[in-house]
Amino acid sequence: MSLVQIVSITILVLTIGAQLSLRSYLVRYRKHLLILSIFIISLILIQQSHQVFVDWISSPPPGRFLAPPFKSISYFFYISYRRFFAPYLLSLIIALISLVSILKSKKAMTKVFEKEEPYLITLGIFLSPHPLWIVFITATLALYLLYLLAYFIIRHRIDRLSFYYFWLPAAVITIFTKAYLISYVPWLKVLIFTSS
Repeated sequence: MSLVQIVSITILVLTIGAQLSLRSYLVRYRKHLLILSIFIISLILIQQSHQVFVDWISSPPPGRFLAPPFKSISYFFYISYRRFFAPYLLSLIIALISLVSILKSKKAMTKVFEKEEPYLITLGIFLSPHPLWIVFITATLALYLLYLLAYFIIRHRIDRLSFYYFWLPAAVITIFTKAYLISYVPWLKVLIFTSS
């Protein structure tokens, strides 16, 4: 498991803890949490790109020939972008589109979602990089349907239940199962930017 996955899971688990026991702080600092998460993940991605560059420069041939002066620096930026930044950039764009669309919908904000829930959705989508954000949304719906089914079996009725506690656990499950999903779900291999 990579450092960025470990940090993503740590952020999600700490946020789940805040969801359960420090909800007033989560409501107050929801925007800060999202911005801080984006900043931390960006720093890790920059560090990983730097490490690749250092590895290329210090490696013997043929690895040394991937770094300047043998290759253009634009080649390094292209590889770093595809390998590290593109999956998170795409998931960030999707996350921000979903955040804006939810916040613009007054009906959704008053009847469907808790005050901090759009930020939890955005955090889950962002921390599940492309193409895992698709799995994240699917996993959330699956968890919710299982919960509704269990609720129906126990209570013999269906009430409207909030998704509030499903977003972040679904993101954790998605990140934990990344290696399995990429290996065994064929359409995810097509959507991934690199093989690593």
